[in-house]
Amino acid sequence: MKNLAKLYLLSAFSLSMIRDRGWIHLRLVELSPATAREALEAAKAKGKEIVNAIGHPATAKLVGSILGLDLEANRITVALEDEDEALVFQVMERLPEGKILSEDELWDLWNRGKLKILHVLYSTKFY
Repeated sequence: MKNLAKLYLLSAFSLSMIRDRGWIHLRLVELSPATAREALEAAKAKGKEIVNAIGHPATAKLVGSILGLDLEANRITVALEDEDEALVFQVMERLPEGKILSEDELWDLWNRGKLKILHVLYSTKFY
């Protein structure tokens, strides 16, 4: 029986999240806060399970504020499966080694356009 597809909330994207080997299809689209909330609602309407995988408290609070959700940090391992999606809140600059950002620093990155929302659609099918 096929597992229910999921929409993950992430603070970064890594190739370690992809368990399939061979040809896969990734679609990445940058979203505004409004379109990110629409993507979240569309995933819910499709019956997708919403999984918070944001492991840092300040990032979870910021993402929750942007999406209108009450989020707690939830550090889990993510393995994408066919038809899964992710909303990735990605810092778009290299941080100093070991740097843990405060909520104020995250908002500063957001306001300077250095924190982006990327919608990832994952598929093992080609059409």
